[in-house]
Amino acid sequence: MKPLEPPDSHHLSAAIGWLGLGNVAEARAELKKIAPQFHSHPDVLAVQFDIHAAAGEWEAAVEIAGTLTRLEPDEPGAWVSLAYATRRKTGGGIPRARAILIQA
Repeated sequence: MKPLEPPDSHHLSAAIGWLGLGNVAEARAELKKIAPQFHSHPDVLAVQFDIHAAAGEWEAAVEIAGTLTRLEPDEPGAWVSLAYATRRKTGGGIPRARAILIQA
């Protein structure tokens, strides 16, 4: 998929920076500034996953990672993210995470 262009790429970079500083709220605010047509861009979804993971929102993280695996099935990181979030979500666990990785 085509890379994001400014100003959306700047908002994405800012969101990554805020996450690096541990500020989930500001990271979310930066992602909201990205044009709606790019909210399903894989790079945006990857940062959304990171935000949900940082906040311990594992159900939402599983949803985002599942979308990433459908958009980019050959991207190993998407599968690892899905397994990671599945392991931590309520009702998840190591066997379910392992099954995801075997499937990948």
